[in-house]
Amino acid sequence: MKAAEDIAATLTHGAIGSQVHAVVAPAGGSEELAFRMARGALELGGSQAPPVRTIEDLGVVGLLLQLEDQRAVASFSDRVLGALRQSDLERSTDLILTLRTYLAHDCRADVSAQELFVHKNTISQRLRRIEKLTGLSLASPSDVLQFSAALAADGIRAASAPSATER
Repeated sequence: MKAAEDIAATLTHGAIGSQVHAVVAPAGGSEELAFRMARGALELGGSQAPPVRTIEDLGVVGLLLQLEDQRAVASFSDRVLGALRQSDLERSTDLILTLRTYLAHDCRADVSAQELFVHKNTISQRLRRIEKLTGLSLASPSDVLQFSAALAADGIRAASAPSATER
């Protein structure tokens, strides 16, 4: 991986402003895998990500992007988040958005409430509903990891879907 690190360093030093974006991924695997990793790294890297990044910079997302069987990744996401998706559709709730926001803000209900423009008690109620529907606990690091990975898998699925211009 030393070559990828050298390329990333060279590109970083040559990058001009925020207009230059590059992804450095390990060689090997199919062209589809390489494309998915590059597209995912660019789309899922976040607004604070450096303009040049390696797949390792993406943590769990980078790991999931490297898996050949994306159906298994999507299936995992469906198992963990399926009940929340269903509730969001049937009841016009925002459970997945609430979960994503809560985890993005280091499990702080007060900050999540401000972000979502709701009362802190509303966040607490939604989190209890999330736990009830999924059977997972936000107090358990293992369960939080499952939620995080499932949300990352969801993001990968969305980023991998063909855009309207590609159809």
